[in-house]
Amino acid sequence: MLWLTSTLTTEEQFLSWGWRIPFLFSVVIIVGGYIIRRIVEESPVFQEMLTRRAYSSAPLRDLFRSHTRNVVLTALIFVANNAAGYRRSPRHCSSPLAPPSRSVSTSWCCRWCR
Repeated sequence: MLWLTSTLTTEEQFLSWGWRIPFLFSVVIIVGGYIIRRIVEESPVFQEMLTRRAYSSAPLRDLFRSHTRNVVLTALIFVANNAAGYRRSPRHCSSPLAPPSRSVSTSWCCRWCR
C-alpha cells in the first residue's frame, strides 16, 4: 500500500498528505478483522476451558517455572533481532547522506552505507 501510494503521487503530494493513506486503509483492515472475529467460532478446546473455568491464578509464574529455557531463548532471539535492525539503522551508516524520503525499500540503508 505504501509503495502504491508513493508511486501514484508526486513527492510533494506524498509528503503533504499521501503518507496518511496507508494508515487510513488500516481502518478497513481493522473492521474486516472484527467482522471475521465475530463470525468465526471458538475452538472446542477454548470452549471447554471456558466451561471449566480452569484459569491459573499466576500464569507468569507457571510460565517461568515450566518453560524457563524457552522464555530465555525467546528473549535472546528478540534482543538479537532488534540489535541487527538497529545496526542497519541510518545512525550507523558510514555515509552522512540522508536516505531518500520516498524510498519504501527495506534495503535502502544498504545502498547508502557503502
